[in-house]
Amino acid sequence: MTTEPDAGPDGSPDGGPDWNRVKEVFGDALDQPQDERTEFIAKACAGDEALRREVESLLGKESSGSRDFLQRPATELFTVPAPEVGSTIGGYQLRSVIGEGGMGRVYDAVQESPHRTVAIKVLRPGFLGADAERRFQWEIEALGRLSHAGIAGVLEAGVERIGDGGAKVSWFAMEKVDGLPFLQAAEEQDLGLRDRLHLFMRVADAIAHAHQRGVIHRDLKPDNILVDSECHPHVLDFGIARAADPLASAVTTAGEIIGTLAYMSPEQVLGDPDKVDAQSDVYALGVLLFRLLTGQAPLPLDGLSLPKVALRLSEEDPPPAGDIRKELRGDLEVILQKALEREPSRRYATVDAFAADVRCWLNDEPIAARPPTAWYQLQKFAARNRGLVAGICLAFAVSLAAAVGTGIAFLRADDARERA
Repeated sequence: MTTEPDAGPDGSPDGGPDWNRVKEVFGDALDQPQDERTEFIAKACAGDEALRREVESLLGKESSGSRDFLQRPATELFTVPAPEVGSTIGGYQLRSVIGEGGMGRVYDAVQESPHRTVAIKVLRPGFLGADAERRFQWEIEALGRLSHAGIAGVLEAGVERIGDGGAKVSWFAMEKVDGLPFLQAAEEQDLGLRDRLHLFMRVADAIAHAHQRGVIHRDLKPDNILVDSECHPHVLDFGIARAADPLASAVTTAGEIIGTLAYMSPEQVLGDPDKVDAQSDVYALGVLLFRLLTGQAPLPLDGLSLPKVALRLSEEDPPPAGDIRKELRGDLEVILQKALEREPSRRYATVDAFAADVRCWLNDEPIAARPPTAWYQLQKFAARNRGLVAGICLAFAVSLAAAVGTGIAFLRADDARERA
């Protein structure tokens, strides 16, 4: 986990604007008529240039149609033709297109020697220049660090020219996973509550492995987790992953917002790379688990612009999961609430800690997210040891009945003596 930057004179990181104040002024500015916003911002910021710049930047995104850009198909953003199906890259013949990503295209491909089917990810030539190329190379580096059954591994990478004198393309080959997206798989396999939690635990284990190797995913969502026919999940697409070390500065810059809004943590939406660490993946996993167990998102974000998404995530808490499904009342809703805390300091510190509480629920053990009161501990002990507790209760009931019976017999004997 990264450390917080030094605070500036106003209590904000590095002396930058106070984000609570930014959200307040931005929200008020949205309520102003378009032609009065400039004057309103000047008065509200009262000479605070950093605050004014941040508010105007957010307003610029609100009015510039950035949401339309985020919703445009990836194919509309490419300016140079991608490799054609049937062509060969690095000894792999491209057989079909199986996906379009934010930076490239994924093909089903076959290698003749050794004969195997793989997935080939290709960065389209000319797409977004050096930044995309660095991210693509970082994805290869990130996958090379990882070796886990729940993560599709990289097999080979290279750069190749398309045709005679054509553009060069970067590519890498990885294990091909045949499966369904995470949530769809849970529905089609009709998994019950406990089976869904076991499925989630396998995903959490894979992400914990990545974190231990210094890789933060940053784009966890159902489409990036495929579940095979044996109900084993495989995490894909580390295209916007970052390192939990100084290398990250070469991949992400301040103010850059990348990922999928529906699964982003509040700090990730605000575009501050210094605050995006392993706990951002904890939040995304919390959203995944909430949707897996309730069938709906923690907070509705459909149709909202980027600034309004940031405001909602920063100011609103998700409803208790137990209000949606009564089976989730108690420890499970406490676990979800802790994973989805707005402030990272109140969230689970690691994915391992998150998974440990889910495991405790499955084993009827006390969870770390709930205060360990004596009554709570007793309840958990009883749930774990039903047979023992039932035996103790039965023995107690028999003893109590015997004592009552003996007492009644003594009273009757005493009464008989008095009558005699």
